[in-house]
Amino acid sequence: MRLTFKYRLYPNDNQIKRLEDTFNLCNNLYNCALQERISFYRTFEKSRTYNQQSNLLSELKEDLPEYKSVYSQVLQSTLKRVDSAYRFFFKTKSGFPRFKPRDRFRSILYTQSGFSVKEKQDEYARLFLSKIGHIKMILHRRIVGEIKTCQIIKTSSGKWYVNLSCKNVPKEHLTKTNKSAGLDVGVKTYVTTSDGETIGNPKYLNKSKDKLKLAQQKFSKLNRKDSKRPAAKQHVARLHEKVKNQREDFQHKESKKLVERYDQIFCEDLSIKGMKSWKVLNRAIGDCAWGNFVGKISYKAERAGKVLIKVDPRNTSQMCSSCGSIVPKELSTRIHKCKCGLVMDRDLNAAINIYNRGLTEVNPRESGITFSEKSRSPDF
Repeated sequence: MRLTFKYRLYPNDNQIKRLEDTFNLCNNLYNCALQERISFYRTFEKSRTYNQQSNLLSELKEDLPEYKSVYSQVLQSTLKRVDSAYRFFFKTKSGFPRFKPRDRFRSILYTQSGFSVKEKQDEYARLFLSKIGHIKMILHRRIVGEIKTCQIIKTSSGKWYVNLSCKNVPKEHLTKTNKSAGLDVGVKTYVTTSDGETIGNPKYLNKSKDKLKLAQQKFSKLNRKDSKRPAAKQHVARLHEKVKNQREDFQHKESKKLVERYDQIFCEDLSIKGMKSWKVLNRAIGDCAWGNFVGKISYKAERAGKVLIKVDPRNTSQMCSSCGSIVPKELSTRIHKCKCGLVMDRDLNAAINIYNRGLTEVNPRESGITFSEKSRSPDF
């Protein structure tokens, strides 16, 4: 399987300057390539291809010698980003590619060569990047598999990271528990399992909203020419980054616990974009980041030799898990009450429905998964 390992980088001042120069040149290349595609289409009513633009890189280096300081594959990967944005637009019609300002162009990619990792005996390892040098790297966990690509990222708060994408990563099978569960995700309770266990919603964004509000107000009041503006902007970025890091840490820990506990996990195949049309819950849904959480469960389960199955989410909250009747409920209604006599928390009812629906997609006799007592007799 393929996994990406993320590590913190600590470039020195000279390396930071080289990295920022590389980012700026690639940003200019991205915008120029996008403009050239637009102009070419308006003139000839034909679209430029990646190969056509890539073949012009040698001429670009002759006319603009500063581009010789950038590794060739980094320039090529930048042009591929333009090409991918175009292909995505024509495939989904979701949005035409836009020009990127400098503070929005935050990554470069080494695709095949021009980089290597060297472990040292002291505190730091070293990441070698062609045209830039050996950069200090915190190797907090060992790299497994074969490194294929190296992505350098600069966050809005000014921190540097590297993403190493590795193939042929060996699986680490966990002990089978012969248990399975349905998961219902929500805003009030982050996760409810069909076994009746719950995971509370930490609401990190809500906890930091006062600090964020104050910092954003101070930033918005500063004039663009004010010398304090960059520091105020970075302060806002660091607060948002802290919330993101807290959420990521929470999701990694909880997803690992679920994968260790269950051999099969069933969850809803949710359309998060459609749910965000509910303006009242938009901020809360964004803070939950269910898509990222399910993604973490998915790759952890695959590596552990376990299974995540997504099921149809229709009527999982409205259907009675005992008799199958549809019981319409508003979002504010937290208790499921059915004419058959079943009364339970609506999230638990939904989790049992997800579990039962997931079991229809696998043969329990062949899989060796046993039914829980709660799924057989839900009116407990």
